[in-house]
Amino acid sequence: MTSAQDPIAQTLARRGRVRGVDEDATVAEVAGRMPTPLAMALLHDGAGWDAQQIADELGTSPAQVRRHVARARLDAAEEEVSPCREQLDGLMTFSAEALDHAIDCAACGATRAALRQGKGALRDRWRREDVAPVRPWDDPGTVARKTAAAATPELDAPAHEATAPVADPTPRSADVPKSAVEAPEDDPPRWTQPLWTGAPSARGDDAP
Repeated sequence: MTSAQDPIAQTLARRGRVRGVDEDATVAEVAGRMPTPLAMALLHDGAGWDAQQIADELGTSPAQVRRHVARARLDAAEEEVSPCREQLDGLMTFSAEALDHAIDCAACGATRAALRQGKGALRDRWRREDVAPVRPWDDPGTVARKTAAAATPELDAPAHEATAPVADPTPRSADVPKSAVEAPEDDPPRWTQPLWTGAPSARGDDAP
């Protein structure tokens, strides 16, 4: 009997760039093959799981899930921030105390903005159809461009850009001036006497 696919596990594998995942792999199995913060953040911000559901699936506590999600959001936002350690969990859950603290604390205020930015980036990563591959030579865009270039026939050059025919260096008779092949009329012939043909001369004398 074939096991049914878990769509969440398969999507997590694609968005987490995990290769060689079995069709019947579980969420826990896929998450175990990728960074924990990223796996928890994709499940939280992408799949919409809450911290308790993720904790039950991966065998941890909701507090640990929130800390990992916060770390992944900051990584996704590519922001270097240093919030107050005791306020990080509150910033994740939007507690009133942490939000009030972030008003007067520049570091926590920057952290709150980075958390929002990272959440949006992780959500977009989950929703988009394709993720750029790790290896640049596997980039589908590059492969498609090379394939299209190979399949496209070369276009004929425009009439005004057509290549001129190569001239034949050997002159043709029609191109040679007439004066170069015919002697002028006043030029006497080279031979004024007929050549000897072996016949008797006009005087009747035998040839010597």
